[in-house]
Amino acid sequence: MNNQRESSTDDESRTGTVSVLTRWLINPPASNPGLLPLNPFRYWRCFPLFPTLHLIGPQTMIALAVCVHWSFAIAAVVWLLVLVLFWIKRYVIADGGDLCPAMIVQVNPCRIAVRADLTFGLDSWPVIKVIDEPLDRTRMRTLEVGTCLPVVATYAEYDGINHWADIEPFAAPCLTDNQSAIDHAKRRIPDEEWQALRRDYAALNQPSQPGLYHLRSEGCCNIPVRLWRYARSIPLLPTLIVLLVVCPLLVGIFYPAWWVWWLSLIGLFLGWAWAKSAAMIAQYTFPCAAKLIDQNAGRIAMYANLDASGGFYPAIKVVDYPTWLIQLDELILQR
Repeated sequence: MNNQRESSTDDESRTGTVSVLTRWLINPPASNPGLLPLNPFRYWRCFPLFPTLHLIGPQTMIALAVCVHWSFAIAAVVWLLVLVLFWIKRYVIADGGDLCPAMIVQVNPCRIAVRADLTFGLDSWPVIKVIDEPLDRTRMRTLEVGTCLPVVATYAEYDGINHWADIEPFAAPCLTDNQSAIDHAKRRIPDEEWQALRRDYAALNQPSQPGLYHLRSEGCCNIPVRLWRYARSIPLLPTLIVLLVVCPLLVGIFYPAWWVWWLSLIGLFLGWAWAKSAAMIAQYTFPCAAKLIDQNAGRIAMYANLDASGGFYPAIKVVDYPTWLIQLDELILQR
C-alpha cells in the first residue's frame, strides 16, 4: 500500500493538516494524503446517482409514513443518517485518501489508469486499475490520452488474501474545483511513481477495459460478473429474491398493508447484497486448474493449493456444474 512508502517529497507534504475526523476514520493513515477540499456540488455533478437517491429517499419515506404507516418514519431517519455518513466518507476520502498517479488512457468514454501498491508492507504488490471517470463533467482543461492527474484512493480488504484486495480511486477533479489544491497534490506524487505508472501500464500491453490488473502472476481473477449467467447457474436464491420483491407488490394492489411494502424493500436489499456478493466472488477469488471428466453429467475436477501460509497442500475437488455452462467455449472456474 502506498501509505508504507517513503515519499521523496516529504518537505512538500502537509500530513499534519489532515483533519481529526480523517485521522480517526482512516487507519492506518496515508503517508501522502490527498488534502483536497471536497466540493459536494462537483462530486454530485460527476456522480449524480447516489447523492440524488440519498436526497430523495428520506422524503419518500416521510411521504409513506404520512400516507401509509408511521413505521416508514424510522426508515426516513435511518436514511438521513446514511446520507450524513455518505458525505462524511467522501470528505474523508478527499482529505485523507492515498494519493496515487493516474493518466487518461481513453477519451470517449473518459477512462483512466491508476497505479497503486496493495502491499500490507511486507512485499510489493503493484496493480493497475482502469476505471471510467466522468472527467468531461469537470470542465477539465486538457482531456487527451496520456494526460496525468492525481487520484485519491481507499483500500478494501478481503479475508484470505495477504494484501489489500482492491482500491477505490477518485480523480481529484471529480472531488474538488480547487485547481491549486489539485496541482499541489500532483506535485506531491514522486516522479518515480509517475514513471512506474507508464512502465507498468505498458508492461500490461496498455489495457483499455475497466478492471484491476495485477503485475504479479498470482493475482486474483478480476472477472467481470454477469449476474444473469450467475443466476442461471445457481437459480434458487435469486428466484426467491425476485419473488420476495414482486409478490408483495402484486398483493399490495389488492391489500395495501404497510408490512407488504416492507417485504418488497427487504427483497430489494437482499437483491443488492446478492449482486454485491457475486461481484466480490468474481473479482477477488483465485484461478484454479480444472478438467472436464464427464460432459453428460457436467462433472469437473478442480485442483488447488489449500495452504494459506505459502506452503504446499494440494487438493482435488470434484463438482457438478449445469450442463449448459459446460458447453460454453470458455469456462473460468474459481476456488
